[in-house]
Amino acid sequence: MARKLLRVTILEKVDTDYGEITVARVTKTGAVIYRQGNCHQSESDGKGVSLSSYIHALYGFLAQAGAQNVLLIGVGGGTLANMLSSEGARVTLVDINPVSFEVARLYFGLPDSLPRHVEDGLAFLKRGAAKFDAIVLDAYHASEIPEHLTTPEFFAEVKRRLTKTGLVLANVFIRNDEDA
Repeated sequence: MARKLLRVTILEKVDTDYGEITVARVTKTGAVIYRQGNCHQSESDGKGVSLSSYIHALYGFLAQAGAQNVLLIGVGGGTLANMLSSEGARVTLVDINPVSFEVARLYFGLPDSLPRHVEDGLAFLKRGAAKFDAIVLDAYHASEIPEHLTTPEFFAEVKRRLTKTGLVLANVFIRNDEDA
């Protein structure tokens, strides 16, 4: 069976300390794609609404939980932040790569009004005391979550920063049922 090629226009390529970021527009649909290295990070309709089903799943969980004060660790294209903030949630963003914020603003409509912190997620959790209704972990280096963001120390800090009924969600790839 022949596969159709996806025709895209490269909008920007940026070398960063965390890998090359490529932003492209799909010719046929106008969708905007964010890739870092060989990994697909975000895709939107060009107006900031995600075309990724996992983002809509996270959004649905957060909406059902009534989360109004949300911390996102890992920004990518910022589509989850866009969707949450457009519904009135207070969203705080943390990403170690400053270029991610600029790409999210320029190509994915990330509002300038959202608090953003260029720093490691664990370091951010350790230095503050503010509580969140939900914390979402969606941070990757290449195709892996940075190891220190999977430790008991990290999750103890997450727990410390959650409200009493707070929710933690993580975007995790699992290879199979035996994947640790």
